[in-house]
Amino acid sequence: MSTPGQGRHRDGLRWVHAIGVALAMLFVLGFVVRNHRLQWDFRTYLAAAQCALRGLDPYLLENLRAVSGRPIELPFIYLPAALVTFLPFAALPNADALWAWIGLKCAVSVGLVMIWKRVFLPEVPWLALMLAAVFGFNGALLWDLRSGNVALLEVALLWLGFATYVAHRRAWFGALVVAASIYKLLPIAFLALLLVPAKGRRWPLRLLVICLLAFASITVGPTLVPPASRWSGFSPHMASAFPAGDANPGFLALIWALASAAGVVEPWRLALSAWGVYALAVTALSVPWFLGVWRRRDAQDLVMGAALIYVLLSPRPMAYGYLLAIPPALHFTRSLPGGTTAALLVALVISAQGLARVANYPLQGLAAHHLPFLIVLTLWLAVAGGALRGPARNPENPVTP
Repeated sequence: MSTPGQGRHRDGLRWVHAIGVALAMLFVLGFVVRNHRLQWDFRTYLAAAQCALRGLDPYLLENLRAVSGRPIELPFIYLPAALVTFLPFAALPNADALWAWIGLKCAVSVGLVMIWKRVFLPEVPWLALMLAAVFGFNGALLWDLRSGNVALLEVALLWLGFATYVAHRRAWFGALVVAASIYKLLPIAFLALLLVPAKGRRWPLRLLVICLLAFASITVGPTLVPPASRWSGFSPHMASAFPAGDANPGFLALIWALASAAGVVEPWRLALSAWGVYALAVTALSVPWFLGVWRRRDAQDLVMGAALIYVLLSPRPMAYGYLLAIPPALHFTRSLPGGTTAALLVALVISAQGLARVANYPLQGLAAHHLPFLIVLTLWLAVAGGALRGPARNPENPVTP
């Protein structure tokens, strides 16, 4: 039995956590109000949707500038199927569309955190989860909200899919991965998780084939018929859509920057070669860990590891892409001693750079720009090496979303 003093201490901690969570939510609200007019990526999406409705090619920058009446600098680099998401906003005045988009994403972010808490991280205190969600990995969520990128919707679809995966609802998982892949294509790699059958269930090879065919139909089909068949397409713009600095922390961008600073001629050749070697090394290091998870049929560890590997191997993860790595960071460090205190310390470690940024003291330098990548890489090396592991549980009794 607890003493009255212990009870008062617990009540005090609850109040501290509640106040911290409330302050984080108020900060996000103020951030949205201050930054909703920016959303440069969404302005491109909106102009592309307006072009499509007017019968213009949405992949030509001059068309985007003509319909928007502003100097848009970023081309539309997604498949025609992705335009469906933005067509409803094209019917609104631009100012209202900006509010509607960022409002939708705020609602999605709340739902995303609820999924993380209920399905994957029930023992992580709310304060630690909110710190990591809002400020984690150089404020990945804030990058997303300010830029207006579609990444938050993609990440939410993936984590909803992961929730169905651990509940053994593999058809829902496949459908959600396909939906998440319409924008940036690479998330379709998560369908490889279907190759790991649940205990006592048949290997869903037919489901995998159906999902791949559906993805091919959605992505390629619209390009074969008018009006998309007459459009120029997004591939010519891909090379220009590779930002540097802290907007794109990752191995490829890091090596590219180092090679450029060293005066290497055609640094992209060296960077691509180094990235290929790096990808092979990370994959080889990860195989024993994934084989162990395969044998255990531990669905939660599997999706957490897959999320980290995806971020590490992505050639263009982008700052907001590190939203995907927040739950794995909290999941695998739960094996550290200290319980709630350890969870808060981990949340502070991955949030420190984001907190410094919002305090107008951003970390400077090449290493700081790529710090999210370096943290995730260090975390994965510790997991694959056996130094960190997910919490012990019975994989036969997953949490149902």
